[in-house]
Amino acid sequence: MKKLLLLVVNVFLISVTLFAQIPPGYYDNASGKTGTALQQALHDIIDNHTVRSYTQLWTDFETTDKKATGYVWDMYSDKPASSPDYDYTFGTDQCGSYSGEGSCYNREHSFPKSWFDEGTPMYTDLFHLYPTDGYVNGQRGNYPFGEVSSPTWTSTNGSKKGPCSYPGYSGTVFEPIDEYKGDFARTYFYMATRYYNEDASWTGSDMVDGAQPKAWALNMLKEWNTNDPVSQKELDRNEAVYSIQGNRNPFIDHPEYVGDIWGTTAPSISNIAHSPSNPTSADVVSVSADITDDGTISSVTLKWCTDGSSFNNNITMSVSSGDTYTTNSDIPAQINGTTVSYKIEATDNDSETSTSSIHEYTIGTSSSANETFDNFAESSSYADGSFTGQDGSTWTYTQCRGDIQINGATPCLAKDATAKVQSGTISGGCGTLSFDYLKAYSSDIDLEVYVNSTLVTTITSSSTNVENSGDITVNVVGDFTLKFIQRTSSSGQVSIDNISWTSYSGSGNTIETFDNCTVGASYVDDNFVGVNGITWNYIQSRDEDTYGIDGNGLILRDASNSSKCYSQTISTGIGDFSVQLKKAFTGAGNRQVELFINNVSYGTSASFDDTDTHTFTVNDINISGDVVIDIRNITSYQVLIDNISWTDFTGSGGGGCASDLIISEYVEGDSYNKYIEIYNGTSSNVDLSNYDISLYRNGSSSVDATISLGSSALNQGETFVIAHSSASGWTGTPDITDGDLDFNGDDVVALRKNNTNIDVIGTIGSSSTFAEDKQLQRKSSITEPTTTYDENHWNISSYSYSDLGEHVMTCCTCPATQASSFTSSSVTSNSMTIGWTRGNGNKVLVLAHEGSAVDKDPSSGSTYTGNTVFGSGEELGTGNYVIYDGTGTSVDITGLSALTTYYFAVYEYNTSDNCYNQIELTGNETTIAVPEPTNHATNFAISSYTHQVIQLTWTDANTGTIPENYLIKMSDVSYADISDPVDGTAEVDGASTKNISQGTETCTFSGLSAETTYYFEIFPYTNSGSDIDYKTGSEPQASQTTDAAPAGGCASDLIISEYGEGSSGNSKYIEIYNGTGSSVDLSNYRLSKVANGGSWDEGIYTFTAGSLADEATLVIANNSTDVPSADEFDVGFCSWNGNDAVGLAKNSGSWSIIDKIGDEVADPGTEWDVAGTANATKDHYFIRKSSITSPQTNWSTSAGTNTTNSEWEVYSYSTGAAQSGHTMTCGPVDPPTTQASSITFSDVTTNSFTIN
Repeated sequence: MKKLLLLVVNVFLISVTLFAQIPPGYYDNASGKTGTALQQALHDIIDNHTVRSYTQLWTDFETTDKKATGYVWDMYSDKPASSPDYDYTFGTDQCGSYSGEGSCYNREHSFPKSWFDEGTPMYTDLFHLYPTDGYVNGQRGNYPFGEVSSPTWTSTNGSKKGPCSYPGYSGTVFEPIDEYKGDFARTYFYMATRYYNEDASWTGSDMVDGAQPKAWALNMLKEWNTNDPVSQKELDRNEAVYSIQGNRNPFIDHPEYVGDIWGTTAPSISNIAHSPSNPTSADVVSVSADITDDGTISSVTLKWCTDGSSFNNNITMSVSSGDTYTTNSDIPAQINGTTVSYKIEATDNDSETSTSSIHEYTIGTSSSANETFDNFAESSSYADGSFTGQDGSTWTYTQCRGDIQINGATPCLAKDATAKVQSGTISGGCGTLSFDYLKAYSSDIDLEVYVNSTLVTTITSSSTNVENSGDITVNVVGDFTLKFIQRTSSSGQVSIDNISWTSYSGSGNTIETFDNCTVGASYVDDNFVGVNGITWNYIQSRDEDTYGIDGNGLILRDASNSSKCYSQTISTGIGDFSVQLKKAFTGAGNRQVELFINNVSYGTSASFDDTDTHTFTVNDINISGDVVIDIRNITSYQVLIDNISWTDFTGSGGGGCASDLIISEYVEGDSYNKYIEIYNGTSSNVDLSNYDISLYRNGSSSVDATISLGSSALNQGETFVIAHSSASGWTGTPDITDGDLDFNGDDVVALRKNNTNIDVIGTIGSSSTFAEDKQLQRKSSITEPTTTYDENHWNISSYSYSDLGEHVMTCCTCPATQASSFTSSSVTSNSMTIGWTRGNGNKVLVLAHEGSAVDKDPSSGSTYTGNTVFGSGEELGTGNYVIYDGTGTSVDITGLSALTTYYFAVYEYNTSDNCYNQIELTGNETTIAVPEPTNHATNFAISSYTHQVIQLTWTDANTGTIPENYLIKMSDVSYADISDPVDGTAEVDGASTKNISQGTETCTFSGLSAETTYYFEIFPYTNSGSDIDYKTGSEPQASQTTDAAPAGGCASDLIISEYGEGSSGNSKYIEIYNGTGSSVDLSNYRLSKVANGGSWDEGIYTFTAGSLADEATLVIANNSTDVPSADEFDVGFCSWNGNDAVGLAKNSGSWSIIDKIGDEVADPGTEWDVAGTANATKDHYFIRKSSITSPQTNWSTSAGTNTTNSEWEVYSYSTGAAQSGHTMTCGPVDPPTTQASSITFSDVTTNSFTIN
């Protein structure tokens, strides 16, 4: 439970010790350990708890989860600071069914049971089971825990469900209230430790692998553990569960174990706010935030700027109260229209640094407003009408109903092109706009949103959940109207609610509506003064006739008459641009316009020949100073223009940091698939007429071919792709194509400016191959062109055309000197130490990848969370894990696999702007084999036996070097007949050998002879293959004589005893077994199959054998090569795949299936799961358990969901896997029905007598 005041960690730990009644010596075996060694030690301490039944939990809750009031302590409904909306009485209010919150309480698996396949003892482990409201429990379902900023459902105490807003995951999650987040975090740390190395077969989820939290979840849970410390409630519950189960939650007793195992966490920054919230030009601004950490905070700095990127102004922040930090001085007052960007950087005593997201405020903005439709009529029929909105204007609606609700009254637009919702005139301008929407019926959403007749967004969605549009930037000053309208008559019904907008008075959109244009019905050259006082000129244009979009418009005649509309000089620059277009007159033919700014083309609209209204948008033009906007008709057909809109731009071109263009991507693909990408990372748009691409082929020092880039402008922040004219590999559209772009991996490509090379790939004059079949992508930290090729400036991979047309350049100051001198030491089978010599950055970030090189660089501007346990730190791309983030020169890494090569990349970076030197230091090291196990297994003994089966059990060795597996060998001669295994030579499973994994502790030998003595020895080992290392000498032994064979069989009929589906097309077989006690005539039996779902007998196999003897098997296979032990072969019948059903049929007057593999009706799509093994009917073989004595027509029952309830034992397929014979355990012979009677005594002497 969250405390109101976060205490300094050392004090907090003392307070826990005072209240926690930890038994003396309980954690002694964990002393001094960290990482996985500590996790294993804690596992051993809390393992083997007393297992409760599911029914007993109801009574247990009365001890573990009772409030002082006597009511149930339900963390999903409790309101710690006030009275909950409902309380539950133990027993009386148990579920039962529920219809909503407050109906009843049930048993919540806070770690959902489906994640561990409802196995035991997890199913009733009290440390993750809590009494909770049944309805809220149902809403949570088996969704992960997470954090939600846009909930789709909220409980009465504030618990939320919705899309995850915590970094690293975006699926649906459930967020408990802050006061109980720490409780659930420590629950998950308990599960990860109690079931450590016992979770290999668990299904897991998006939150956990087995029992271990995934990287995003681990980061979040560590924050929850820090921000919500252990409460008295948890201490009391820990004692109560200990008295019931006999084990404890170590993370309640010792919260510091979280950091000791999974590493410390960087500071958590939340509740960021500035005051005043809507500053004017006269206001100075202070900033505050709540900052917590698992250690102590050493420094907090506010970084701010007015250009959106530099953050070159620093203000120190100090504690004002509790966890709240406030700026020591204020951000100075700014002029109207200025946007101030700021972020907070906090560092703790472990040198862990966190940087918040960027926050902004604009001088001259005012508070937000909203419309929640409280005055909208809740009708169940579509109608037209109006109502007074919360802004005071009259809102109108057409073809809307009110019963498909999001949150109270909600208008739902009909599936009708006329359906709309429109506001009245709203004053104060519109900065950003957002709203909720919901797909009401089966048709997908296709909704348009307009501000002042300008389309600002189109919403399309097929989701059935409530969604939010996110903030839509509008920036319209003055009066405005909002309009939500169905785009077409087939747009699906959609409900909208919770419209919110911010007012805006800064530099925003300017819109020309043509309301002042009085041109007549003839094409002329003229001009008019627009609604904003700007003069617009037009050539060969006329009025809108009957084709208007929104009042007056202008028809541009055609290209042959040079028809266009252009503005006078506008002094406020241009950022983004849009114009609405529509077909004028009925003549068939595509309509299209081109935008020019200052006589430089900035793109063409999509061509169209329909009667819809189209919006042509060009973003990020970003030209400051004087501009002329020019819209030209470039077709032979009339096109109507209306509602020209643009934003002012007074910046420096978007903050670009490059001095010139660079080559950003190179692709040397197969055939003619050759591509070059150019990127503009400068602060302005660049005229390409001064640039070209030149090729130096086959080691030439002279230019062999030159490709002009044309005369258009390359906008700041955009790419320009050149392709060979016959290239087809990339699905995108290149900017130009040219047959001269023909190069191989030994040819040099250069970007020239005014006939001088400025950027070069390859070495001019060299014919060495450096990029054959490669794709080179410039690293984001490279900002300048260079004539000296350096492969360290590029991410190099096999060609794939990925990210062509996209590039990111990070404008920041990265360290000039990278770390150097990679070293490795102290290498073991699961750990190592790596080191480096520091460069001149503030810190270093280290990435690790298993099996191959690190293939993803960190992104400048971002921070990452490291963990020295491999795989537990933040993941970049796929498999690249952060193992260190700090100021040191080495790191001890754990959690590694034996005999595996790990690759590392070390990046120096500056913490002021998190700028990484991406020319990384690299190195690699291979772990050694695991040493020979220290100890043998103990308690090796016979646990049960019959005339054909012997089962053994033992206790695994769990100290020293722990075995990975055990080899059990058997002989029917003597112990001396069992030869010791040899290191480096693995022994495969067979009739007299079994390999069993650590943690199993049981093994079964079947197919044995009756009344025979068998001898067994067990050998622990580590590693595999040629590195296998057995422990021999003084190995444990056990022996047993099998029972006599029973008088007769116990099966009711023949059964399918084994099935195989191998990885090759020929490895298919099925085995039939007779356990009936007598020979069976096979003329009444046959095999049948169904391919991909359908009806039986799509394929039939008739046995060639006449009969099947008692306790005999019959194997039918595809061929003798892959299944040499088979009795009969049929290549046609034995050709099934993993999604085909196979059955055993019997003729009892008519043919019917009596036993089967798979279901005949439904095609599973891939394969069926068996015994908890996914897709087991493909690339596996499985054997009927010896306890199964009857055939089964219910495949779900037969397959089961785990190894306990399935009728089958599943194995990975190998050639010749078919077993010789089968064992059926019939159980003991029935005892006699009549007991002896009438005891008498005779021949009695002083020391003896006879009993009769």
